[in-house]
Amino acid sequence: MNDKVDTIYCTDSNTSYAIFKDRVELVDIGNPADYASQIEDNSVFVKSLKPNSPASTMLVKTGKDYYFSVLKYQEENKKFFYDFAAVENDKIKGNDKPTLVSMRELVEKKLSRVVAGRNELETMGFITTFIEAEVGVIRNDNQNTYLKIILKNKSSIPYRLDFISFQYYRHMKKGFAKKAKASGMEVFPVVSPVIPEISPYSCKPLGYAIPSFGLAGKGYLMISFRESSGDRVLTIKVKGAEIQKASVIENGN
Repeated sequence: MNDKVDTIYCTDSNTSYAIFKDRVELVDIGNPADYASQIEDNSVFVKSLKPNSPASTMLVKTGKDYYFSVLKYQEENKKFFYDFAAVENDKIKGNDKPTLVSMRELVEKKLSRVVAGRNELETMGFITTFIEAEVGVIRNDNQNTYLKIILKNKSSIPYRLDFISFQYYRHMKKGFAKKAKASGMEVFPVVSPVIPEISPYSCKPLGYAIPSFGLAGKGYLMISFRESSGDRVLTIKVKGAEIQKASVIENGN
């Protein structure tokens, strides 16, 4: 039993992520009416179901160990990533402190390389008279999909982003789970830029890292852009095949 008690801070608008060294087999939340969880291989996604949820316990069982944590709602939360694997590996090496390079820092470094890279894709985008959006680069690693999105404002009015949403749509066979196909599966960025404003007649690249999901058949990722001071809505449909054939980005490349 791993006796280290960690507090995982959550909100009702973003997902918190806990990463473990081994595959997660079970998650038990003390107050399931206040927090929701989802298992993805060696990761656990946690989110508060409502504002100001009371604290809750969470027990995680992996293939080799148990982990106990406390879930707490924090409105102005700034920490969304908890790398239990890195802390455990560091203990094995005889160090008392976690590794200096956190998982978030690694993701941010990879994402910065993706954003700085040359645009490779030209077929995934959305064009209107005054706004253009396109996916220029896609990369994958073991946990995340990295996207470089270019927004071009062709109008004289600033384009102020309220948010960008990401939803995976799985291809369902006829007559099976139609409702699930219609609703999609929303995922929240692991790393994203500060919500920007695209100045009149300007272009800006934006980087997003989202949890990976293997889409079969005709599955796709839908990216939706919503404006905070207007009704110019943009959507980009990225085929699952395009994501799966994207290059792998390594830690040092």
